[in-house]
Amino acid sequence: MRVGVTVHGMLTAAVDDPGGHLELSVPDGTDIRGVVEILAQRSPLFDPRACLAVVDGVKIPLDRTLGHGEELHLYLLFGGG
Repeated sequence: MRVGVTVHGMLTAAVDDPGGHLELSVPDGTDIRGVVEILAQRSPLFDPRACLAVVDGVKIPLDRTLGHGEELHLYLLFGGG
């Protein structure tokens, strides 16, 4: 199945597209954690413990299964204060 992924912030440094968008072909039943783990093979910036996932404008857990054609947005979590 195909899913679109758009990465934001510092994560854009880890993909070839300056807009942070890429298309992935993943097995049916892949969850968001699986997508992040695939991307982690490209860069250590992709860490399931440090990513916030959004689909259709809603924050979702990493164990949610993606559907064909869905658009996933990934943000890097960081803290400070």
